[in-house]
Amino acid sequence: QAILAEKIAVLQEWRLPSFVRGCSFDTSFGSAIAVGERVANVTVEANVIHWTLGSSIYINGLGALVRSNLVVRAATLLQHNGRETRANIRFVRWERYVGGIEIAEDAEGAVVLDNAIAGSERIGFKFGRPTQLCLANAADSADLGDGDADADAGAPGWLAEAMAAPMAGSAVAVFARNRVHGALNGVVVRDGINAEPCVDISLVTAFSCWSYAFWSMAVYSRLHLSSSAVADSRVGVFLSLCGPPSKSHAFSTPAKAVVMRRVLSVGMSPLADCHAPVPVNRDPHAFAVGTSYLGIEISSFASNFIAILPEKKSWAKVPGSYPALYGRSELRHVTFARWSNELASGCPQGAMAAIRTSEMGSDAVHPMSARVVAWLESEEANKIFLDSPKRSWIEIDDCVSMDCDGHKHAIVHDKDGTLWRAGAGATVLARAEYQSPVRADGVTLTGYMLPPRYAGSSDYAGGAVTYGLYRAGCESRSASWNAHLCPGSLDRRYLQLVIESMDGDTETRSLVPVALTNLEDDTVDLMNGGQDHGWCFGYTCLKRLSTFFAIVAGGSRNRVDFTGTPPGTVRFHTLGYGAHPPSLASSVADNSGRLTVKMTYTTAQKHKVYLGGIFVQDANVAADGTPYF
Repeated sequence: QAILAEKIAVLQEWRLPSFVRGCSFDTSFGSAIAVGERVANVTVEANVIHWTLGSSIYINGLGALVRSNLVVRAATLLQHNGRETRANIRFVRWERYVGGIEIAEDAEGAVVLDNAIAGSERIGFKFGRPTQLCLANAADSADLGDGDADADAGAPGWLAEAMAAPMAGSAVAVFARNRVHGALNGVVVRDGINAEPCVDISLVTAFSCWSYAFWSMAVYSRLHLSSSAVADSRVGVFLSLCGPPSKSHAFSTPAKAVVMRRVLSVGMSPLADCHAPVPVNRDPHAFAVGTSYLGIEISSFASNFIAILPEKKSWAKVPGSYPALYGRSELRHVTFARWSNELASGCPQGAMAAIRTSEMGSDAVHPMSARVVAWLESEEANKIFLDSPKRSWIEIDDCVSMDCDGHKHAIVHDKDGTLWRAGAGATVLARAEYQSPVRADGVTLTGYMLPPRYAGSSDYAGGAVTYGLYRAGCESRSASWNAHLCPGSLDRRYLQLVIESMDGDTETRSLVPVALTNLEDDTVDLMNGGQDHGWCFGYTCLKRLSTFFAIVAGGSRNRVDFTGTPPGTVRFHTLGYGAHPPSLASSVADNSGRLTVKMTYTTAQKHKVYLGGIFVQDANVAADGTPYF
C-alpha cells in the first residue's frame, strides 16, 4: 500500500481527524490508500489514483469519509503479469475481487460521496456491508400495498437528511452521488451478516459495465435503488435478497422486497461502443450470462446466502439454493430509454430486453409489479423477454425428468397501465405450457403425464388437454416476449400460489408431476418444482424440495393432484401485489385474492384446516359445537 493507516487508537469522541487530501498516486503494487480495522475518523478526499494492483481505496475502519476521489483502473493480481492460470481465473475468492473503492465487512459508518471510478478489472464500488440505511420516513413511504401512497413523497426529505449527515466520524453510513464506468461490475453489495430492515443505494450513475452495473446478494429485508441511472451495460440491475430458509418452512412478513424508484435505464446510448473488445481471460463466474443487453433482471429471492458464489458459482445463479417462499420486486417512476434492436443494429450482441428473467433462475421467479413507467425511443418487442427453461437441466442431479418450474411461472403486473400500455391491471404471464420433449441427453423422453387421480376423476373431460396457465382473453406474444399479455380490461388479478409439503420427507419423496387445474376452462399446469441444490460428499445430494410456485387467477376454482401419495400436511399461501399475503377479510371483500382449491386424498381420514395457524371448524359440524356430524 502507498499509504496504510492501521493501529491508530480510537480517540475519544473521534476528535483530531487524520486525512489524505489532494494527493496523486500512479502505479501502486497494492492499494493506494488503505484504512485498517478499527482505525477511526480518517478523511480520504480529492485524490487522483491511477493503476493499483488491488483495491485502490480500501476502508475497514470507523467513520471514514471518502469524498471526491478519482480512481482510474484497479487491476487484479489474478491476471497481472501473465498469471492468467486456470486456477486463478476459475476459482476466485471474494477477497480477490478488487474494487476501485472497497468498503470491507468490518467498516462502520463509512461516508462515500462524489467519487468517480473509471475502470476496474473486477468491481467499481465493492461493499461487504450496507451502503446506507433507509431513513424512517423513506421506509415508511415505501409501502408495497395495493392502496399505497406515492412512494416518492418522502424522498426529498430523507435524501436531504442523508446529505446533511456526512462528516468525518459520522456513525451513519452514506453512499450517494457516485459514478462508475468501464468496470466489469459497477456497484456490488455482498452482505450475509447484517440483516438490516431497509438498505438504500441512491444517486449513482453506472455505465459501460461489462457485466452488471448493479448487483447484490444480501440478507436485508428490503433493498432500494433510487434516483440512479444506468446505461450501456450487459446487465443493468440484478438485485437479490436471501432468507429465510424455505426448507424450515419459514417466511418473512412482509415479504422481502427490491424496490427501484426514479431509475433511468438506457439500453444503447448514442455514445455506446458495442464493438469494444470483450475483456480476455475474464472470470467466468462474475461475467453475465448471455450476449444480449438487458435493463432490469427480475430479482431473485433465495433461501440462503451462498458464501461460495464468487468462487464456484455463477453470479447469474444467485439463488444457488432453494428459493425463499416470499419475495417481490417493484418498479416505481422508472424510465426506459433507447431499448430498440434497430438502435443496436450492426452490434454483435443479441436482442435487447428492458426487463428479463434470469437465464439461470430455474426454481422460482417471484412477482414483479410496476407503476408510473415511461418509455422513450423504445420498441414494443424489446420491453420484456421471459426465458424458457433449459433442456440441459433435465438430468438426474438437477430437475430430473421434467423442466424446472421457475421460468414457466413468471408474472409482471402493470398497476396503472404505463408499463405495457394495455390498461391498468394488465399482466404478462410466462408460457407455462412449454414442455421440453426430451431430456438433456437428447433421447430420453421427459416425464410429462397427467396424475392418475386427475385423469380418472369427474373433473377430467377426456381428450386433448390445454396446458399452461389460465389465460382466457390474453394475447400471445410468444414470438417477441415469449409470454402472454393479459390486458387490464379482463379485470383479472393473478396471484402466486405456493403449494408446500410440510412433511418430514419433503426432500426425499417425489410428488411430481403435480397438476394444477383451473376448473373454469380445464387448463392444466403440470409442475415439477425446482432443482437439486445440495452438495453431499463432493457430489449432488439427489434431494429436491417439494414446494411449488404456481400462478393462479384470483377468484378462480382450482384442483391440485399429486402423482405421488399426497403429503400428510400441505400449506397453501398466496402472494399478490401487496407486501402481505391476502387476508381472509380482504379476500372475501373483493374476491380478488380468494381461491377455491380442491385436493384429493387417498385415505379416509379426518383432515383439519388451519388459517394462519388458527383451526377452522368443519362446515358440517353440529350447531352446538359438539364434535358430531
